[in-house]
Amino acid sequence: MIKTTTQFVGHKVDNRYAYDCGLCNSKSDWAQMDTAQDAPWFGQWANPFERQLLCYAEGDRTLIECDTDAEFASELDRIAAFHRENDQWKGIDTWSVRIRERFAAAGARHLVYPACFDMEDPEGAEHSPETDAPRSGTADAAHIPAG
Repeated sequence: MIKTTTQFVGHKVDNRYAYDCGLCNSKSDWAQMDTAQDAPWFGQWANPFERQLLCYAEGDRTLIECDTDAEFASELDRIAAFHRENDQWKGIDTWSVRIRERFAAAGARHLVYPACFDMEDPEGAEHSPETDAPRSGTADAAHIPAG
């Protein structure tokens, strides 16, 4: 079953970069879903391990939680189709091998930038085996903050 929760969080999060640079980064198993609409007031991310999709739009946060890989892939396809029709779908962007492989296993490989599957780790960076994130810096919370 797919569960959708929408909250106004504008009083706590005033732009997408709080998600880009912290809560929805690859250290927390998230990848950005790039579209032509991306701006400080809009962004979308997907976590293939938790089967969650997050949209931040002008202070509103919508979290979609899927129970199965099929539901998750279907929701990703629905979002991609919407952006193909209304602006431009660019693709899911992640350099993490672990995250890319999980998108592929969930049935969403076709939505990840093809070049991402050819990427090497940037500059031979050492990665944590648990998260495939660079070892430098501290890991961010893996949860989505309450509104």
